[in-house]
Amino acid sequence: MVSIIRIRGGKTGPRSVACTAGWWFNELRKWSRYDQDDDYVFADQCGLRAGKPVYLDAVRNHFQEVCRRASITPSGKKPDLYMARSYYITRRLELGANINTVATNVGNSPLEIVRRYAFIVQTSDVVIKSIYPDIPAETVKTGVIFVPEDLGKE
Repeated sequence: MVSIIRIRGGKTGPRSVACTAGWWFNELRKWSRYDQDDDYVFADQCGLRAGKPVYLDAVRNHFQEVCRRASITPSGKKPDLYMARSYYITRRLELGANINTVATNVGNSPLEIVRRYAFIVQTSDVVIKSIYPDIPAETVKTGVIFVPEDLGKE
């Protein structure tokens, strides 16, 4: 299920983002007192902040606890939400997603995505095959394209 998430604020301002986690957000809403379309998915459930977004520190702490319980220790580092963001960008680019779409989804410029993730774009088989559709599979070696001399001749 594809959902549109409305991001109300952030360093790049409000935006709408398409995601495939719609079913997950619907499941979360079943547990919330705040289950209307305009309610925050991650809302405080009681107290003075009831219905308002949870503090980012609380989300970070929960994320780290889930990773700890699942024995997830990326490269021996402390798990951070930024790693999840980076993983999303990396996987989308590896699968050949449009750079402009990925940049919009994460609130970044396409130029910044290319700067930070150029190595993914350059080594993705999907991207290479979209640029060079006639390259035989055996000529693509770990991001380096070996073009047979007679390929471009007609």
